[in-house]
Amino acid sequence: MMVNQSTIMEKIISSVKEAINRYNLLEKGDKILLAISGGPDSMALLHIMRMLQAEYELSLCVAHFDHGIREESFRDAEFVESECRKLGLKFVMGKGRVPELKESLGISLEDAARRARYSFLLDMAEKLGMNKIATGHTADDMLETLILRIARGTGLSGLSLIKPKTGKIIRPLILLTREEILKFLSEEEIPYVVDRTNFELKYKRNFVRHKIVPLLKELNPDILKIVAKERDVWEEENNALEDLAQKYYDRYSKEEKGMIILNCKELKSYHTGFLKRVFRCVIKEAKGDLTKIKKEHLDNLVMLLKEKMSGKEIDIPGLKVKKSYDELFFIREEINLEKEKVFEVPGELNFNGYKLKAHFTDERIIGDGKRIAVFDADALSLPLKVRSRQPGDKMMPFGLSEYKKLKEIFIDDKIPLYLRDLLPVVISGEEIIWVPFVRQSNHGKITEKTRRFLVLECEK
Repeated sequence: MMVNQSTIMEKIISSVKEAINRYNLLEKGDKILLAISGGPDSMALLHIMRMLQAEYELSLCVAHFDHGIREESFRDAEFVESECRKLGLKFVMGKGRVPELKESLGISLEDAARRARYSFLLDMAEKLGMNKIATGHTADDMLETLILRIARGTGLSGLSLIKPKTGKIIRPLILLTREEILKFLSEEEIPYVVDRTNFELKYKRNFVRHKIVPLLKELNPDILKIVAKERDVWEEENNALEDLAQKYYDRYSKEEKGMIILNCKELKSYHTGFLKRVFRCVIKEAKGDLTKIKKEHLDNLVMLLKEKMSGKEIDIPGLKVKKSYDELFFIREEINLEKEKVFEVPGELNFNGYKLKAHFTDERIIGDGKRIAVFDADALSLPLKVRSRQPGDKMMPFGLSEYKKLKEIFIDDKIPLYLRDLLPVVISGEEIIWVPFVRQSNHGKITEKTRRFLVLECEK
């Protein structure tokens, strides 16, 4: 029996290390927030990462999110917290109201749960200073995602499936199958909880998991390994095309207030598939995402591009697109921006979906200039003012000795168009001193003589 345990353990650790090395998931000294629901996959993740902790010099913290879907879900949180105490790991939790989010956004319960969970994890990682978030996704999850996407319709970009690494989020178990994980948990006598809703076939993923996947495994027992391998190929090819589309966009587009203008003189000769990729780049930059953008919208853009007459226009979700000779104008829908506000300090202020906070301190604090900016309070004109950007706005970025147009700073820092009008512009007297998440000004900077500090913070 001990031989089997050793063999299973070695196989599990070997597969996880293969994923870590292949996808560059870990570096020594990483601070990782482990997303642990209490189910088998996440409990395997918890114990495997605990085993690798010393080798990779990891700092670990466990996060549990209660979706608020099941009345008895509090027991899952109690179970995970208890296991963390046994392992000596810090435990944090959050709770959401996913059914309410589903209704307010008009999305599926599964999508609402995913959005709420990731929002909590990202916020908690930032608050705790964790640089990565690990989830327990497996090779089975990739196959299920492939089937779901094919069922609803997808392009090559959709075949990238669940990526082993997305920003801060890593998935160390991505090369393991659920069968391997269950065997590992059994042999190591690791407890886990079972969510009864995982067996309710009214949810699409459960239907795929319990009805379709078993049939595919009968057709080809190696289907999970094949999908994991092919995912890498699909992603490589998709990334190559995305890079080409982005390069065209960067070269032939320009931003004006409220719109992006795309020069399509050369674009006309390209393949339709490439045209659509460029359009996706423009749309994402102009409106912030590709929500509600469907194949027919991209088809209509291709037809507009090839239209010989100038002056025609079409509507796509969130944008109006006009044709003028060899240019397409992607114009954002009008948004109601808040008017200029007085920012009394110390205090708080809400502006265009951002929350600004201010307080004085005698302590010398170092800000990052993005989320936190620190100034010499006695060098500023108070109260401050907050408004949206205006044509001709200039500021002297921290560390420079001359002014630069705010528009140029946004372009240099690759701030998406849809955000530029929403970002708060903080003003002292007539000077722009801070644009949160972008730059801090040289005006009011702290010096050796500074004795009173004004700390400004901003949250989305």
